[in-house]
Amino acid sequence: SSAAVSRLASAQVQNLSDGQLKGLTSVNIAALDMSGLTTAQLSQIDDIDFVGLSVSGLRTLTATLVGRLSSTVISTLTSTNISGLDFSGLTNRQIGALTTDNIRGVETRQIALIPQNIISAIESTDLSALYSGQVAAFTTSQIRQLLTPQLAGFTTANFVGVRADALADISGLSTSIVSSLSSAQVSILLSTQVGTLSGQQLGSLTSANISGLALAGLDQSVLGTISSGQAIGLSGSQIASLGDSQIARLRSPLLSGFSGSVLLQLSTAQISSIDANSIDSIGTGAVASLLQEQVGGLTSLQIRELSTAQLSALTSTNIANLAVEGIPTSSLVGIDSADFSFLSSAAV
Repeated sequence: SSAAVSRLASAQVQNLSDGQLKGLTSVNIAALDMSGLTTAQLSQIDDIDFVGLSVSGLRTLTATLVGRLSSTVISTLTSTNISGLDFSGLTNRQIGALTTDNIRGVETRQIALIPQNIISAIESTDLSALYSGQVAAFTTSQIRQLLTPQLAGFTTANFVGVRADALADISGLSTSIVSSLSSAQVSILLSTQVGTLSGQQLGSLTSANISGLALAGLDQSVLGTISSGQAIGLSGSQIASLGDSQIARLRSPLLSGFSGSVLLQLSTAQISSIDANSIDSIGTGAVASLLQEQVGGLTSLQIRELSTAQLSALTSTNIANLAVEGIPTSSLVGIDSADFSFLSSAAV
């Protein structure tokens, strides 16, 4: 009976013959202290006999024995009894056999035990079935083992517990995940990670979370995708961190969102790097806030593209060094007559 089987000591279990083990039913297998089994003995137990094991029954399996269980056994475990399994013994084959149903029953302590070298075998669909507490239980070392295709499995609901800077590559994150990141999560991204953001991912950031982004780490090819709506969340120090070649990649949507406080933090060299074909999108209020030396740094190409309204926005305090020879005759009317007297003799 199962009661008799439960009284077998570990040493006695080791002496059971193959025939005796095969003769046990799923009911008395459930009562067996399997910690005493050898791997050879374990192989004599039919897969179907493991189905009814309780949490306490599974806990009697050592990590070595767990590693010998078939994929069928792993896949037939339930969300109720899987919590008894020692995850430190799992193999690539077994981790891939987990289902979206039973993985929900895995405890956080078990997730931390998963060997690093098999993390890459977890199905992305299984990752999507995890709740946020389970995802947060992955260690930094485990997170680093995730492959780009797996990242697509995370959801906005369960990714909240992940330290994004632990990911080896964030290019696989969906735009919905990127959009849901907090400013704090964005701010800890490494420059090497920021550099892998695609234009679509960058475009999915909001004015709230883009405030934490290290802009200088972005690939130049995606800088032009930043929108005016996102520009609202950018600080002057973020823009000022860009190199001259990066500044040259900024386009109208972003430039139109620049405030005067942002422009004031740019160097003369950065101001002169702004794309001439996009400079007319900078708001008049921002133009009015430019320092005299910044206005003096405008190139002839940039000056030629300034709108009449932008020229009119220049003030007596910043117009002195404007190279007026670059202004088309039709645009000269934009300069207030009162401001002409403040032009330097060199400018005139």
